[in-house]
Amino acid sequence: MAKATWTYEVPPAGSDAVGLEDYAVETVGGDFLGKVKTVLRHEGHTYVLVESGPPLARRRHAVPTRQVAEIDHEALAVRVARPPTELPSALELDPANAVAYQNTGISLLMLGRPEEARQNLEAAIRLGKRHARAWNALGVAWMRLGDPKKAIEAWKTTLEMNPEQYDALYNIGRVAGQMGDWKTARAALESFVKVAPPKQFGKDIAEVRGALADMSRRGL
Repeated sequence: MAKATWTYEVPPAGSDAVGLEDYAVETVGGDFLGKVKTVLRHEGHTYVLVESGPPLARRRHAVPTRQVAEIDHEALAVRVARPPTELPSALELDPANAVAYQNTGISLLMLGRPEEARQNLEAAIRLGKRHARAWNALGVAWMRLGDPKKAIEAWKTTLEMNPEQYDALYNIGRVAGQMGDWKTARAALESFVKVAPPKQFGKDIAEVRGALADMSRRGL
């Protein structure tokens, strides 16, 4: 196979790597690094952020595109010259990258480390305030840290940025109900039933309808 350069147009830093997401990134020696997620820029160089592993043990590497040795389009594989032990993490590469902080925060949340998750998610928000996913995950972090009021505020901000973040609606309704704020709970849950896609949230919609019926019977 002939040596190749990266042949796709590189999207802006921090954006989804459209056109690259089906490619597996590996070393020339065959070590799998992961699937392409986003693109970073640092000191004039371009890096592709790749992820591998299950959600609770996900690994991320920032692969410098200048290290691409060959591209196998039939196998959908990109091979780089450096081994994974020499590749920097996204945060080591660019501490000011909001997407890297967001993804790290979500991973820490999955690992049951809500305080560290909160710190990373808030860093992501400071760097890129329009990150609805970071706000949504921050709500979960605050809930696990025992502050439901801050959790609800984070989920409300999520919905201002992305009204289709249906799990935020569900979470507001559920947590507001636990707090005894039935007006907020009912409004959120009724909205969830109306707008959430049944194909994706069928079980949750059925559960919420049952909860709303129970609230009506109790005069709440």
